[in-house]
Amino acid sequence: MNPEQKRVILQEIRHWRDSKLLPAEYCDFLMNLYAEGESFSAEQSYPERGSGNRIKGSVNRILPGLGVLLVCLVVVFNFTWFPMPMQIAILTIASIVPYFLAKRQGRTQPFARVGWLAVGALLLVGDGYYSLWVNGVAEDTQALLGVMTVVFFLWVLIGGIGRSRLIGSGGLAGLLLIYAKLLELSAMTSTATYNLLHLFWILPAALFVFVSFLLGRNRVYLAPVFLLFGVVAIFGPEVWMLVNSTPMDLFVQGIIFLKLALLISLLIVFRLDLRYWMSQLSA
Repeated sequence: MNPEQKRVILQEIRHWRDSKLLPAEYCDFLMNLYAEGESFSAEQSYPERGSGNRIKGSVNRILPGLGVLLVCLVVVFNFTWFPMPMQIAILTIASIVPYFLAKRQGRTQPFARVGWLAVGALLLVGDGYYSLWVNGVAEDTQALLGVMTVVFFLWVLIGGIGRSRLIGSGGLAGLLLIYAKLLELSAMTSTATYNLLHLFWILPAALFVFVSFLLGRNRVYLAPVFLLFGVVAIFGPEVWMLVNSTPMDLFVQGIIFLKLALLISLLIVFRLDLRYWMSQLSA
C-alpha cells in the first residue's frame, strides 16, 4: 500500500470516528493497523482540536451571539422612538422567528421545540398588550378581554400546528377563564341558580367535546386536549361556587358525587378505547 492510499484510508477512519459511525476504540485499532505499528493517540489523530483551534471555535460562536444581543438591546431600549410601521414590523418578525426555530428542531429535540413555541406564545401576549397600550386602552377590561381572546385562540392554533398539547391546553384554559369573566361581567352568574349555572357551562363543555370528536376523526394531535377541557367545563358551576365562596348544600354535593362517579365509570369502561385513540393521534 502506497503512502497516498494509506493517508486516504486513515482520513476516512478519522471521519468515522468523528461521526461516531464506529466505536472510538475500534477506529484507534484500525488506524494503528494501517499505520503499520505506529501508535495513534487521540491528540495525534486529531491535531485540529488543539487549544488554539478550540479558542478560535469558541470565539466564532460567541461573537455572533454578542452581536445578536447588542441588536436586541438597541431595539428594546429605543423601541418607542421607532416609527409605528417599523415597530409593527419588528414585533411581527420577533413573533415569527421562534416558530421558525421550533420548526427547525422537528421531533429530534422536543423540549427545544416546545420551548420555542412557548416563547412565541408569550410574545403574542406581549404584542397584544402593546397594541392596547399604544391605543390607550390598556385599562379597558372589554378591550383586554377581546385581545386576550384572540391571543388564546392563536395559542390553540399554535398547539395544533406545532403538536404541543401544553400550548394548546394554555389556550383552552385561557378561553374558559375569559368565558367565566364574560359571565361575571354580564351579571348573569350573580343571581343565577345552580341549575342555570349548569346551562351556562354545558354550552362550552358540549362545544369542546364536539370539536374533540371532529378533530379525533381527522387524527388531529390536539383532540384529547379539547376532550379534557370539555370535561373540566362540566364542573364549571362547582368551580364558580368555590371561587365565590358560595355554600354548597347536600343537593350540590350529591351532584358533584354523581358527576365524579359517572366520569370515573366512563374512564374505566372506555380506558382501552381511549388509550388506542391517543396512540392513533400520537402516531
